[in-house]
Amino acid sequence: MVGSKRTPVPQGTKISFCEHEAKVVSDPGGDFALTVEVDGHHANWYWSFEGVSCTILSLPDHQNLQA
Repeated sequence: MVGSKRTPVPQGTKISFCEHEAKVVSDPGGDFALTVEVDGHHANWYWSFEGVSCTILSLPDHQNLQA
């Protein structure tokens, strides 16, 4: 089985999934689950689940957006 090449998102990125917002604690990228903080608790989320993907709401302030 070949894994996805999804690039990890930086720690502190704010994301949403099905109207739930969370902050990324760690993300190994690929098909692996992200660890997020949601409602004060840590949880594991997959970037895509049942055809629905997470959405990036904002990147951390220190993230350099220049290529």
